[in-house]
Amino acid sequence: MLKITKIFNLQFIIFISAIVYSIKYHLINFISKISKENSFNVNSNIFANYLKKNSNFWKNENKSLSKSRILITNFVHHPGYTITESIIAKQISQLYNLETSALLNYNDYIGKKIIKSFDVNNFLFQPQITFIDRFRYLLEAYNLIIKTKNIQEFISMNKNNINYGRCIYDHILRNTSSGTIKKINFRIYFFLAEALFYNKFYNNLFSSNKFEFMIMSETQFLPSNIVFQNALENNVKVISRIGGPEKIGIRLYTLSNEKFQSNIKILKNQFDQTIKGSEEFISNKGFEYITELYEGRKKKHDQATSHNFNHKDDEFNSSKLLEYFKWNKSKKICVIYSHNLFDGNYYNEWRIFKDNLTWLRKTLLFIKNNKNNINWIVKDHPSDYGINRGKTTTHKEFQNIIGENKNIKFFPKNFQAKILKEISNCLLTSQGSAGIEFPCFGIPSVICGDAFYQGLGFTLEPKNENEYYNIIENIDKIIDEGLDENQINNARAAFCFSEELTKIEHMLLFDYNISRSKLDLDDFFFKATKKIVNYDEKKDLFKSSLKNQLLSNNRHLIIENNLVKI
Repeated sequence: MLKITKIFNLQFIIFISAIVYSIKYHLINFISKISKENSFNVNSNIFANYLKKNSNFWKNENKSLSKSRILITNFVHHPGYTITESIIAKQISQLYNLETSALLNYNDYIGKKIIKSFDVNNFLFQPQITFIDRFRYLLEAYNLIIKTKNIQEFISMNKNNINYGRCIYDHILRNTSSGTIKKINFRIYFFLAEALFYNKFYNNLFSSNKFEFMIMSETQFLPSNIVFQNALENNVKVISRIGGPEKIGIRLYTLSNEKFQSNIKILKNQFDQTIKGSEEFISNKGFEYITELYEGRKKKHDQATSHNFNHKDDEFNSSKLLEYFKWNKSKKICVIYSHNLFDGNYYNEWRIFKDNLTWLRKTLLFIKNNKNNINWIVKDHPSDYGINRGKTTTHKEFQNIIGENKNIKFFPKNFQAKILKEISNCLLTSQGSAGIEFPCFGIPSVICGDAFYQGLGFTLEPKNENEYYNIIENIDKIIDEGLDENQINNARAAFCFSEELTKIEHMLLFDYNISRSKLDLDDFFFKATKKIVNYDEKKDLFKSSLKNQLLSNNRHLIIENNLVKI
């Protein structure tokens, strides 16, 4: 009884802290609105020309649209995202003769201008939560949180089939760069109140409006994940763009039980059916693709990690790395590929460790205390999101946990990560893309939960921490067993499926900087206008492939021409 009383008292103190934080937040937000200046610095003539050309391009002469609607969402506030979502929506609208609506933040004036040029006139606006709303939902948050025992239980928190814990935990990590949360804190109250507010709005929106489709690329974080879940709960098909900026694909969500799946998760049945009869051909093309990628002859679509593959410097090769570490090349090497510690922790359906930082810390501690005859290399994530404001990094964690150790080394930045495949015998990753890349070269990989390639037969997939540690203890046996030919070919085919068969360069899109602060707006809208002028619908393989996908109700868009041409 005394313990329960202490818990209630502690939660009440945290609840009061959340109220104080809310007062401060809303006051600062009010002041910033008054002094906020327009940051959309684009040449007015270039922007006006784009809007005019785009408006003429998408003008719909057929006004007899069906009663069904398609909804564009625009919460990322990057013109590249806005244009991409709008293009996809309009192409689907043309296929099904749907009325197009758009959902924006209440103050997204630029987004409205851009979307309006796509012949969209019906706009819905997400309201901003007021302090009164916040206080009311903080009370509801308190009543929910006092029923949870710990942070892990909070992550699993559901109410009326809507999960709150995952997106709130993910949202806090992204916006605070803390990497992990050990206990319930005031931010959890703060954002749970916000999520409850959004949930009520979107539950009403989707129950009172009939939408056939909703376009949403980023389904994580707040408010997007709450919107996403409510759409699926109300039988709205969600179209999620994958890849980009220029080379894109489509993930189709149709059921509410898919709400935790990443948009790039490969469906084994679709994968098997797609490659059937062409397994060897597609496997060879997958190996050709990844080899060109690692040699810097093919551009990686992920801007944050592309520099890992396009820099060439023969001086810093694998032999030099072994010399640098003072290692004998005959000793087996296992590489630990770290992750972005702050972003996308709940991008996948399930995970063994509650976040990437917890996985990293526990893995480093275990290998430090394990006495197997293995050399270890720890590689940080190339994007290092939030490194200038992050409370920790992979290197800091390495220094704190490992320090100086003759058989555990941190991968130096003056070497290119692509050389690791030449000396590695095994790979550990929580859920990263290296888990599919290394098996393409015959190197076994161990993952710690769901990943977009999980379940395809070429990765080691422990189900819990004990199984994971048991694999590490026996990593030398894993290395000796290696991968068989079928597993290697499967990995290569899956890589080809993910990178080539499900994505295509869209005729109306182009490469641009995905960072809002680094985007050249004049150049962006100039190129966007040029794409409109040069568009030829007869050559638009994306649109025809999209039509086939929706007719077949397939998870991913398949570029059937690539089955022949790649």
